[in-house]
Amino acid sequence: MSTPNLAIAHILQSQAQKEVTANATLDALDQAIAGLLEVDVSAGGTITADTAAALKCKMLRLTGTLAAAAELVVPDNRKPYFLHNATAGGFTVTVRTAAGLGVSVGSSPDNTAVVYCDGRDVLAISSIVAGPYDPAMFIRGTHASGALMAQIVFPRTATFPAGFAGSQAYAQVPATASTTLDVQQNDVNIGSITFGAGSSSATFSLAADTTFAPGDRLAIVNQDPADAALADLSITLKGTR
Repeated sequence: MSTPNLAIAHILQSQAQKEVTANATLDALDQAIAGLLEVDVSAGGTITADTAAALKCKMLRLTGTLAAAAELVVPDNRKPYFLHNATAGGFTVTVRTAAGLGVSVGSSPDNTAVVYCDGRDVLAISSIVAGPYDPAMFIRGTHASGALMAQIVFPRTATFPAGFAGSQAYAQVPATASTTLDVQQNDVNIGSITFGAGSSSATFSLAADTTFAPGDRLAIVNQDPADAALADLSITLKGTR
């Protein structure tokens, strides 16, 4: 006989040395409240956590170096978990049950989540799983044709939605003619920001959801030939981490 969720052994009525089971129960509760389980997911793909070890921990810390996104399967027992994706490589790890839905946690030193397994799915409890990440920049003055106008380096994994949905841009001095700025990821064009003739606002393009890993660069490159008037740009890109 054991408890229905954490599978902690019951003390039997006729049992001798009940203190043995009682102490084991207290240890199990101690682990469930404060225990840490580190799981190496460097093998990638789908990895199944040890059932007994997972049920006896409060914090799941995911470690190792990943070459692609990975999955960790946990028991479908009802239980909360604190998750910490401490992997290297800049990839997400999805924590789920064998047959249910899960929660994806990005990779960075402080990327954590609070989740709850309801007996079927792993559900996000805290909003930190997909918090906002909105890099903003001010680009002063005018720039030459094809010039690098701005560049940022990412300290954590961040994702921008297709079309840079929700992003904003403003030109203090509008362009004389329609002007398109290239958006690059590590020197490769991935999207654009277009200011219409005489317009202070802009439209964005991005073919698909795009993820930047730690160390990746995002650059804004001027049109060639440049518009002589366009100047003093404020750009904020709406993303998540």
